[in-house]
Amino acid sequence: MRRGTTIALGTILVALFGALILQLVVLGHQPSCREGTVTTTENPSAYVLPEPKRGLADLDGRTVTGCSVHIQSVAGSGFWIGQDENRVFVVASASFTPRSGDKIDLTGTLEVAGQEQLAGLSVDDRLLLQMEVDYVAAGPVTPHG
Repeated sequence: MRRGTTIALGTILVALFGALILQLVVLGHQPSCREGTVTTTENPSAYVLPEPKRGLADLDGRTVTGCSVHIQSVAGSGFWIGQDENRVFVVASASFTPRSGDKIDLTGTLEVAGQEQLAGLSVDDRLLLQMEVDYVAAGPVTPHG
């Protein structure tokens, strides 16, 4: 009986060790956050920035994460992240002060822009946000690095 117990215990330990190794290998191959991107947390291959050609409407309500994204410009109560015409509007908490040119990490929710987000924007920024439709309602925003 002692030999049987030892074999069973050894088998359990080998199975647990194998499960641990498998988990480490799988976690080690998950896509990491690429610099300059914003993706959904549920699906890191669902990009918000760079913006998909189909737009962002099917991602409304999703939690998003951004890594080392470039603040293009500050506008009204928010700021634009991204490069050139490929950009997304972000509204962060009042405790964060955005500066053009900074790189940030952020987490937030993709939402449809309303009058509150349009208020205080220049005519050009207002038109751009109306065309984009969605913006990121940011939670934590921190300087990258």
